Amino acid sequence: MIPQAKLDSLSELVREVGRKLREMHQNVPGSPINHTSLMVLKIVAERKNPTMKDLADQFGITPPSITALIDPLIEGRFLLREIDRDDRRITRLSISDKGRQILKKSLHLARKGMAGILNQMEEEEVDNLYSSLNHLLKIIKKE
Repeated sequence: MIPQAKLDSLSELVREVGRKLREMHQNVPGSPINHTSLMVLKIVAERKNPTMKDLADQFGITPPSITALIDPLIEGRFLLREIDRDDRRITRLSISDKGRQILKKSLHLARKGMAGILNQMEEEEVDNLYSSLNHLLKIIKKE
C-alpha cells in the first residue's frame, strides 16, 4: 500500500508539472497561435476532414465550445470549414496551406522548447520518465 503522504506528493507533482507545461506551451514563443489552437491544427491535419463533433469528442468538450476554438482559426484562414457533400447537417474541417505552414513552424518551436527542458536531464532520466509516463497512461486508459 502506498502511504497517503506519498500519494499526495505525487498527485501534487503531476498537477504542478502539467500546469507548468501548459503555461509554458500556452503561447509558443514566435508563434501567432496558442497551444490549444496548435493542437486543433495538428488534429485536423492528421485526420481526413474531421467533423466538428469529432474535434469536440477529441477535446472532451461540447460542439458549441469547439466552435469557439475553431472560429478564430477560420477567421485567420488557418482552417477551412466545409459542409459535408452527403449530409448538409455535418460540418467538416480541413487545414489550409497557411495553417500547414504555421503548424510546421509552431511544432518546431514547441519541440525546441521541450528539448531545452529535457536536455537538462541525463538520457537515462529521460528514458525513465518516458517509460513511466507511458506506463501510467496505459493504466489510466484501462480504467
